[in-house]
This record gives sequence, C-alpha cells and structure tokens, in this order.
Amino acid sequence: MKYPPITSFPPHANLLSVILNYQESFEWFISNYIQLICHKDLLEPTFRIDFYQPSHWHYCPFILNYKITRDLLEKKWNKFSGFLIDCIDSDFYLMFNVDIFYVSIYKFAFGIEKKHSRHDVFIFGYDRENQTFDIADFFHKGKYTYKKVAFSEIEKGYDNLNMTGQYDYLNGIEMIKYQPHHALNRKFKFDINIPVRFIKEYLLSSNTSKRYDLSTIKNNDELIYGISIYNYLIDFLELIIAGKLGVNILIRSIHVLYDHKMAMLHRIEYFVEHNYLKDGKHISNAYSNIVNRANKIRNLIIKYNLTKDTGIVHKIISEIRTLAAEEKEILERML
Repeated sequence: MKYPPITSFPPHANLLSVILNYQESFEWFISNYIQLICHKDLLEPTFRIDFYQPSHWHYCPFILNYKITRDLLEKKWNKFSGFLIDCIDSDFYLMFNVDIFYVSIYKFAFGIEKKHSRHDVFIFGYDRENQTFDIADFFHKGKYTYKKVAFSEIEKGYDNLNMTGQYDYLNGIEMIKYQPHHALNRKFKFDINIPVRFIKEYLLSSNTSKRYDLSTIKNNDELIYGISIYNYLIDFLELIIAGKLGVNILIRSIHVLYDHKMAMLHRIEYFVEHNYLKDGKHISNAYSNIVNRANKIRNLIIKYNLTKDTGIVHKIISEIRTLAAEEKEILERML
C-alpha cells in the first residue's frame, strides 16, 4: 500500500492506496479528482464537500471488482479469517462490514464508549505468525493510517454483525484487485483533453454527472458542482455565525479542499514537466500559494472548533473568498 495523496474520505484514500503502488496509474489519478460537489441543502445532516468520482472502484480502469455474499462464503469456508487469508494470497484487497464493538482499535481511535455499531473496514494484508490483519482507516485523530488488528477481533466483528433492518450497501464482501493494463493487452493512455474538460467543468460549475450513464446521480439537482461550492461553504459558515447550525465546522470537508489543491498542484507540475503549459513554472508557483491558503483555512477551522470564537469564522470566510478568486484567475490563465 502506498500512502495516498487524498485522505479526506475512505473511498478515495483506499482506492489511491491500491493503484498508486504502480506508476502506470499516476496519469489516471491526475486525469481525475478535479470536480467538487456539495449538497444544496445546508441544513441537510449529510451536508459535506467531496470529490465527484462516479462509482470509485468500478470506474477506475486499473481495478477488478468482485463480490461474494455472506451466505456463499459460509458454505465454502469454515472460518472468516481463512477466507481473508486466501483472498490476500491471491492479491485481493477486501472491504466488508463489521460490528466495531468487537474491534478494540476503533474504541481507542474514536474515543467513544464501547457500543455496537456497523462500520466498513478495508483489509490489505496479514501476519500469520502474530495472527493480525493489516487494516486502513481513519484511526489517529481522524488521520488515515494503517494498523494491525487481531484475527479474532475481525472474526468476532464479522460473525456477530446483525444486519437486521440495516442496509448493507456493500451487498456482502467486496474483493478488489489491481489489474495492470498490460494484462489486458492495452495501456492507459494519458489524454490532456480529459483533465482540461474537468477543469473547465469545475470553473463553470457544470453538472459533470450528465456525462455518465449513472441513474443514481445523473441530473441530480440537489448537488452543487465546481467552484460554486465556495459560495455554499460561505453560506454554511454564516449560518454558524448566526447560531442556526451546530457550533462545529465539518473538518473533513475542509480536508477535501486542501486535498483538491494539492492534487491540482501535482497536475500542474505534471503539465509543466511534459510541456503542456506555457509559463508553467509561474503558474505552478502561483498555485502553490493556493495550497498554502487552503492549509491556512484548515488550520483556522481547527482553531475555531477548539475555541468557538466566531471572529475566526469571519477570517475563514475572507480567506475562502480570496482563495476562490485567485484560483479562478490561475486556472483560467492555465487553460
């Protein structure tokens, strides 16, 4: 596993941890993770800013994706750990739901009272001698990290999960495998027009989902796309100042903004290296300032969440307005 350049939410971090072990996938990465989305309803409990990436595992051309139901697994394997080991030996990564009541690291990581709760886990290796699985998640202070968990805890968490009345969005156990393009007698070929199109859609706040045949998100009028998300983020912050929302600011949404700027900087540096940009060094240096401003915003939000000083929120809003204007000018100049 390679530590990923995007760590704001598990689907992005897990996918990139897998594929970026291989250099051939880097051009796919910089061709994606450009568009941003958020929900129009600021009072929606699930309101957050995120990357627009349709069907993470299925959309990536370097991933083979399989599923096995819990019923079928139990017919062929006596122990769940035996199934996991067989899959890992065959170069699979695995994602499935467990009851974290039985997995001690989650109590330590989240600082919560021990209680029954469903949570999906991502397994990528094992140590037979020490009887542990390697697991990736947001363990240490909300940071994406890799930890070891005992075979017995994973088995108990899996075996004792009660899915009654709960929606299993994974529909069983998801099995993920890296697929080199040479194995398919083809190679992913970088096309500069793909990231350019995404950047234009980001600047125009276009509904990118219209280009994909995905009925669950296509023409979704409840979402905001692209650079317009900054206006909604400012509206969200103003509701906090007015006391109409909870006092904490969603830090992961701000992590998304920082990850977005870092990914764009990687993209610009690639464009410069391969002579796609005129005056590329100047653009790269200018965009580095955008990255620094995004980091400043993130640090201000961490400070606000600790102090609840609304004067800090006013500073955050000012910084966001400046960032949005400067980023728009740089990206338009780049195109």
